Amino acid sequence: MPSVSIADFVEQVRTGTALASFPTAPVPALAARPDQGDRI
Repeated sequence: MPSVSIADFVEQVRTGTALASFPTAPVPALAARPDQGDRI
C-alpha cells in the first residue's frame, strides 16, 4: 500500500479519486462522496 500525506489523501477523497475506510464496531465502514457511491 503506498504512503501518502494526510493532505493528499483528503484531497483525493474530496475529488473522488480515493475511497476511505475506517474501523467501526462491529463492522468496518466505507465512505464515499454521494456521487461516487457506486465505487464501493
